Amino acid sequence: MKKQIVIGLLAAAVGFTAQADGFYVGGEVQQTKSYNKDFCEDSSSCDIEPTGYRLNAGYGFNDFLAIELGYMNSGDFESKISEVNNQQNVSVNSEAIDLSLLGRIPISDSFSLFGRVGAARVMNDSEISGSGFNTAFDNSVNTYVYGVGAQLSWFVVGYDVISDNKLKVNGYTLSEKDLKRIYAGVRIGF
Repeated sequence: MKKQIVIGLLAAAVGFTAQADGFYVGGEVQQTKSYNKDFCEDSSSCDIEPTGYRLNAGYGFNDFLAIELGYMNSGDFESKISEVNNQQNVSVNSEAIDLSLLGRIPISDSFSLFGRVGAARVMNDSEISGSGFNTAFDNSVNTYVYGVGAQLSWFVVGYDVISDNKLKVNGYTLSEKDLKRIYAGVRIGF
């Protein structure tokens, strides 16, 4: 009985979301990477691959072309540097709004491959704190995004790159790295 219920639910999901054209919404869980081991130099605790999320909405014009608007939160890149009588905490959170064109290759009624190309606005919120001080700085960058992925019914996986994410303080560039993300999520069409 349980097996029949599971098969029925899977069949309903495939039938419900297999349409290629029309509106859709989605959500993704992601692991993001932007900074390298230099971010963690002399660090007692470091996270350069935080978990974040992305929400999106789009419209499929046909089986081969769609447009998508997304909002992404990278999660917090964090580094803690402990020295005698002093601990410094560095935290960077990147948010992005992107608009992309998706080119799709339908393999079957419920499976397709896709590529993404578009523009992104990245907002970086950074904070450095330690014994007796706390400073924060924000900056925004206009850049482009590209990536590849696959969709099976309502389930989607992929890899995207938001190019040249710049961290700046008073006009000085601290870092200029691509913001890379690997993700899995759902996309539901109506």
